[in-house]
Amino acid sequence: MNFRLSSGTDQNKVFIVRRSELDGRLDPFFYRTDLRKIDTIVRGKAERFLGDFALTMDGGATPLKAGGDEYYADESVGIPLLRVQNITEEGINFDNLVFINKQTHENYLSRSRVFGGDLLVTITGRIASSAVAPEGFEGNINQHSVVIRTRNKRTSDYLAVFLNSKVGQKLAIKRTTGGTRPALDYKALIKIPVVEGLPIVEIMRKAYLAKKEKEEQAKKLLDGIDDYLLGELGIELPEVGEGTLESRIFTRRLSEISGGRLDAPVHQNKYILETAEYPMNRFGDCVFINPLVSFSGFSPDTQATFIPMEKISDEYGEADISEFRTVTESGGYTKFQDNDLLWAKITPCMQNGKSAIVSGLRNSIGFGSTEFHIFRAKSGIDIGYIYGLLRLRSLRNHAVLYFSGSAGHQRVSDEFFKKLNIPKPPLEKQTEIANHITEIRNQAKLLWEQAKAGLERAKQEVETTILEW
Repeated sequence: MNFRLSSGTDQNKVFIVRRSELDGRLDPFFYRTDLRKIDTIVRGKAERFLGDFALTMDGGATPLKAGGDEYYADESVGIPLLRVQNITEEGINFDNLVFINKQTHENYLSRSRVFGGDLLVTITGRIASSAVAPEGFEGNINQHSVVIRTRNKRTSDYLAVFLNSKVGQKLAIKRTTGGTRPALDYKALIKIPVVEGLPIVEIMRKAYLAKKEKEEQAKKLLDGIDDYLLGELGIELPEVGEGTLESRIFTRRLSEISGGRLDAPVHQNKYILETAEYPMNRFGDCVFINPLVSFSGFSPDTQATFIPMEKISDEYGEADISEFRTVTESGGYTKFQDNDLLWAKITPCMQNGKSAIVSGLRNSIGFGSTEFHIFRAKSGIDIGYIYGLLRLRSLRNHAVLYFSGSAGHQRVSDEFFKKLNIPKPPLEKQTEIANHITEIRNQAKLLWEQAKAGLERAKQEVETTILEW
C-alpha cells in the first residue's frame, strides 16, 4: 500500500517514514522532515564528529546541597560556577554569576573545571548553546553543561560558532531525548557531525562587533535622556554622600513625619526636583493616582486589552497590546483606559523602569497586573511629560526607600507620590519635552532593531555557507 500526504500538510508536523529508514529510535521528533534534511546534508560534507575534537570532555555535577547553601553571590567566596544562563552564543555572560567555595571546586568538581579556551556546551534547557571561556578564566559548571577541552582556542571558537548556528542547533535538537525537558546525552553530543574549514568565525565576529557597536550607541542615547530632561527643567540634583556620618545621621521636624511612615530610610534623603524656572506642584495635583475605572457600562463579553507585567518593555518603555480578554475576566486585575500611564511598583520591575503609556486599547479599556500604579493626566498636563519624570533613574532609586512588603515582594507605596513635588512647565513645553524623549527612544529602538537584523543576516550567511560550501 502506498501512503501519500495531501499537498497542504505541514510536513514538519505530519510526515511518513519508511520502516527501512528507522535508525534505532522510534520517537517521531527524530525523523522530522526539516531536521532529517539538514542532518543528511551535513553528514555528507562532514569528515569528523564533535567528539573527535575533544582532548577531554566532562560534565558538571551539582554542588548544591538541599538547602541551597553552597551558591554564593559574593566572588570573594571562591570559584565562579557557570550555569546555563551564563553560556550564550555571544560568549560567557557574567551577569547573575554565582560562586562555590574552593573546597567544593577542588574536591568534588575537579573533573568539570573550566579554564580559558575551553568550549562549554549546554545539554539541557537551551540545547547546545555554546561559548568559549576567556583567557585566564578558572571556574566550574553544573550538571546542565559539558566542558570540552580542545587543542587550542581557535578550534573551540570554530566549534562554538558551528554549534550556535541554525544548522548546528538543528543537528543538536534532532539528537535530544526526553519529553518536557529534552536533553543531549554524551553519546548523542559527540556524534554531532562537524563541517570543517569554513570562514564562519570571521562572519560572526564581525556581526557581533557591529551589534555591540549599535547597542552601545542605543544605550548612550537612552542614558542621555535623564540629563536632557533635568537640563530642560533647570534642575541640578544634589550629590548624596555614601557611607559618611552626615549621610547616616540626620534630623527631621515632627511636622515632616506626622501622619506618615516613621522608618528612617524614607526620611534620610529628600528627593527634590526643585527648579527656579517653573512653578512646583504636588504630583497629585497634576495626575490622578490610581483612578477608579469601571467596566459596568460594558457587556460581559466585551473585549479589553490584557497587559500582564511581562508585556511591558523596560528597555523601550512600551506595552504590548496584542492580547485580549473579556470584561468578565477582569475581576481582581488593575483596570485602566486609553492614555493612562502604567508604572510597575514591585521590585525589581520598578528599578528596571517597566512603565508605558497605553493607547489603542481594545474598546479603549484594558486590565492587567495588580503590580501597576496607574496615573492619568489632569487638565494642563501632558502624560508623556509625567512618563519622562517617572522614568528618571534618580527618582526610581529614591522610590526604593518607600518599599513596603516582604522580601522579594516589596513595592512602592502611594505615599511616595503623595509627597512628590514636580515642576509644571507650560503645556507646550511639556509636550516639547515628551516629544523629544519619544524621538530619542525611537532612535535607540531603531539601532536595536538594526543590530538584531544584522546578526540575523550573519546567521543566515553562516547557515548558507555550511550547507552550500
